[in-house]
Amino acid sequence: YSDPYRADGGRILGPEAVVGRRRADTKEFGA
Repeated sequence: YSDPYRADGGRILGPEAVVGRRRADTKEFGA
């Protein structure tokens, strides 16, 4: 699984950024 928003400095375009960030955070926490 890749994290484009992280590679871009933690920035994403559109509301997908929030969803992608929450998904990545959840995977990081292993929840």
